[in-house]
Amino acid sequence: MKSTNESSSQSIRRMRCDVLVVGGALAGLSAAIAARQGGADVLLLSEGQPGRSGSTLYANGYITSCPADQQDVLAEQILWTGGYLANPDLVRVLVERIGAANEQLQSWGLRMQPVAETQQPSGLQMERVPRQPKGLAMGQVLAKQAVYEGVNVHAPYSVITLLRHPQTGILGALAVDMTSQELVAIAAPQVILATGGGARAFAHSDNPAGTTGDGFRLALEAGAELVDIELINFNVPDVGVDSILAAGPESIEDQGGAHYFLGGIRIDESARTKVPGLLAAGEATGGVFGAARLGGSALAECLVFGLVAGETAAQQNVNRSVQNELLEAELAQATAVWLPSTTGKVLAIADQQAEIQNIAWKQVGFVKDAANLQAAVHDLEAKLALIEQWRASSPAELVRLQKLRSILLTVLAAAAASLLREESRGNFWRSDYPRPDSLNALYNSITCWADDQIRVTKQPLPATNVEGKAPIRVAPGCLRYDFSLGKHK
Repeated sequence: MKSTNESSSQSIRRMRCDVLVVGGALAGLSAAIAARQGGADVLLLSEGQPGRSGSTLYANGYITSCPADQQDVLAEQILWTGGYLANPDLVRVLVERIGAANEQLQSWGLRMQPVAETQQPSGLQMERVPRQPKGLAMGQVLAKQAVYEGVNVHAPYSVITLLRHPQTGILGALAVDMTSQELVAIAAPQVILATGGGARAFAHSDNPAGTTGDGFRLALEAGAELVDIELINFNVPDVGVDSILAAGPESIEDQGGAHYFLGGIRIDESARTKVPGLLAAGEATGGVFGAARLGGSALAECLVFGLVAGETAAQQNVNRSVQNELLEAELAQATAVWLPSTTGKVLAIADQQAEIQNIAWKQVGFVKDAANLQAAVHDLEAKLALIEQWRASSPAELVRLQKLRSILLTVLAAAAASLLREESRGNFWRSDYPRPDSLNALYNSITCWADDQIRVTKQPLPATNVEGKAPIRVAPGCLRYDFSLGKHK
């Protein structure tokens, strides 16, 4: 394996690999296995124990499947459920590959059983894991397979920043070994971000502690884009959408919680971002679902695009390498910014984090309006200006500081993109714009990090996406399959 320790300077341990995977849940493990099967030397870094951490652990065990003769039906279900904001190319990859991907999972030792046919349209087969807890069964199988394939796994590690050259792309990453408290530089021409979503950026969430939008921050800072980051699935009170929208944000702010990010890192059908060498998969990405998703589809997305990302990284590896002089120059620049300070000043990270999470929940939660969003953007930009001046005094504090920045950038991006979207669609709700508006709001939001600021633009979608289609739903949660969808055409 190439991913072994080398001699270091500046008290930074060095490692090398062909493909670096960041994240140890379903998407990350799938990506690592696929890359290794493609012949790459693979290093996987995870903040928790791979297979026993991340949102996969809490999955209910249902995963969408699809026979070949029903792919068009499932694709239309996904597009309609998401209010026709999903990328049709990504949807096509999902429906075409999920059947074989589920077979691959079972060949690795995961037992599944089909659910009753009455629970989905004819031919659309969802399968569930019979063991308890459901997500643990899946994670253990994948973790075991990764070790069998020869994936080099290191945990607990936290990635601080990606190393990137403006012209050539990804060079690797700077991380912290949370056990030894060492800084570690990893040279890697391919990096796959499989870091999960950002639901814990909100004060109320059912997600595990690590889902703080780290992948969103890492991608933005490396020059990649986010798509539809405002589209977030929340657990909400069961009192009816119209009642919630009429009540407004303040009346129900203590109920429900953030559950799943539908938007995220912008990828193409090969799981590539716009940055050479940077790929992403799973809940960290956007574009597969649009404004809402079907029940059982989240695990399917993580599995399929994890495999796709790993395959792509292995194939691209023959065309990319890391030049040491470029790596050292970017590492020197990164360490000049992020190496711990010796000032001894105690940073108020916990206080700032709690304040940002409260802003997220109260002003960028499941019901939004212009006044709250404008206030949120103003306050978050002020916090960003303050926090960008902070420097940590130890590797552990550096990890906490970067977690804070992840939460802040995630919420700021979501608030800015939400302010732009003047409608309600799927799981995205604004009390001042309570209905879908396909005339003025049929677009994808594109978020980037430019000149140390969050910038959001619109990418219009063709009107033909919705012409002659079923009415767009405004509804909570993971939506059910509609048996009568074809009758609307």
